[in-house]
Amino acid sequence: MESKSQKEIQVEEKITDLVTKIVEEQTSGDDLPIRLWNNLRNHQEIAAIQNYANMVSIGRLGLNDHGPVHMKTVCRNALKMLSILYTAGMQTSLEKENIGTFADSVAAVMIASLLHDSGMTIGRSGHELYSAIISYPIIEKVLLQLLPEDSDILRRTIIRSIAIEGIVGHMATHPVHSVEI
Repeated sequence: MESKSQKEIQVEEKITDLVTKIVEEQTSGDDLPIRLWNNLRNHQEIAAIQNYANMVSIGRLGLNDHGPVHMKTVCRNALKMLSILYTAGMQTSLEKENIGTFADSVAAVMIASLLHDSGMTIGRSGHELYSAIISYPIIEKVLLQLLPEDSDILRRTIIRSIAIEGIVGHMATHPVHSVEI
C-alpha cells in the first residue's frame, strides 16, 4: 500500500477531530460515525481506489486531484456543513422522516464523500455511476462489519441508500432528494 502524504495525514487528523466532536455533541452518544471513520480511513481497498483514481485523473486524463486528499477534503467539508445545519436546528431527511438518526446521516455523508470519485478509476464520463457500482460492495461489507445484527438491516439499507444517492448525485446530473446530500 502506498504511504500517505503529509497533506492526507493532516486532513485525516482534522476529520478525526471533527467526527469526535460530532459524536460527543450531536449524536446522543451513538459512536457509529467514529467507528466508521476508523474503518474507512484504514481501508486498504478504498486507499487503492483513491490512489488509482488520482493516477487516472492526473496522469491519464490531465485533470486535477481526484484522489485521497480530494476525497478526504470533501468529507471534512461535508461533515462541517452537516454539523452547521444540525447546530442551526435543521433536521436531516432521516431525522425528519423518523427513519434514522443524525449519526446515520453522518455515516452516509462520510461514505458518499470518501467514495464519490471512485469511478475516476475508469474515466471522467459517467464516473458518478461507475462510482456507485464500485462502491456498493465496499459499503455493504463495511456496514455489515459495523452493524452486524439482523436487527440492523434497515439501518444498513438506509445508510447505504443515502450514501449511493450522494455518490450518484454529486455531479448534479441525477437529482437528489435528501437533505444529507
